[in-house]
Amino acid sequence: MTNIKEINYRDIKRRFYDNTSAPYAVSWFKDNFKNMDTMYCVLRNHCYHAIRDSKEIKIRDAFDDLLSFYSQLEIASIANFIPIQIPSPHKECAGNILNHNAVSKFYREYYPLLLPQLYIARLNGFFDFRYEQNNETIPLFIEMLEINRPFYEDPDVLSFLRCLDDYIIYEKSSNVIVSLGVIIDVIKDAKNYLERLGRVKNDRNALDKALQGFVKFLGISINYNLLLIRSSHFPLLQSAMWHDQSYWFGNLRGKAGKAIDEAIKQFLEWEQYLESGDAGFNETQESITELRRIFSELFSNKYEHLLIDYARELDILVKGF
Repeated sequence: MTNIKEINYRDIKRRFYDNTSAPYAVSWFKDNFKNMDTMYCVLRNHCYHAIRDSKEIKIRDAFDDLLSFYSQLEIASIANFIPIQIPSPHKECAGNILNHNAVSKFYREYYPLLLPQLYIARLNGFFDFRYEQNNETIPLFIEMLEINRPFYEDPDVLSFLRCLDDYIIYEKSSNVIVSLGVIIDVIKDAKNYLERLGRVKNDRNALDKALQGFVKFLGISINYNLLLIRSSHFPLLQSAMWHDQSYWFGNLRGKAGKAIDEAIKQFLEWEQYLESGDAGFNETQESITELRRIFSELFSNKYEHLLIDYARELDILVKGF
């Protein structure tokens, strides 16, 4: 008889594997894993050799989805949301991929992600931590899935995150170029910013959508921070949930943290030329200060090292941190 944890596993697989481009990464890997030159070239560090080819971008995006799937399974394991025994076909496939030298270098060195490192340690039998059955860790994990949903499914949020990750978006139909710098410049002009936010969906261009994504990103981050605070009684789950978005809050903390703080600070400047009765202007200096504090906490290493230190106590090799 199928139990609830097996159903939970299938739900995660459907959302983070079946409904994403992750299967494309698996298919491409099976066709190319023996060609080390191709593997290392496609999964290279973009800082040394930029990624411009559309096919390479498609493959790398698919691997991002696949690593995200493995990350969700690791958090789900820690929360005791899925079975201890992972289906054999998945275990073999995931092991082959995560143990491959080129893939390992991708998620351990070029773009360090802790959760895939722990997941392959779990598959290899070196890491088996999970909380005992209780009435708290599973609801916290489910809440995380819902809070983070826009990070994977909302086009506006994805557009903003692309800019946060150094992408430059060009929309030919509106002749608009969108980058993180352009977004911050628009926020400096309060009336322009509010007018763009007020546009109906069908009238929004790429820049308007990225601005919508920025606003949504702020709201998601506030809820995410509250979730982490409520998870304090389960520190390893708390740390794992932070690591789920560690690419934004950890790997990019220097650049992203500075950019987000600069964008938020622009709201403080609005008071100089916006009247208190202007529509859309209801932020106070106190609330903006609190927003800056929340991001300062998310971008700090407050939650980062709890899980890393625990893994190292078990002599699990963790790289990139």
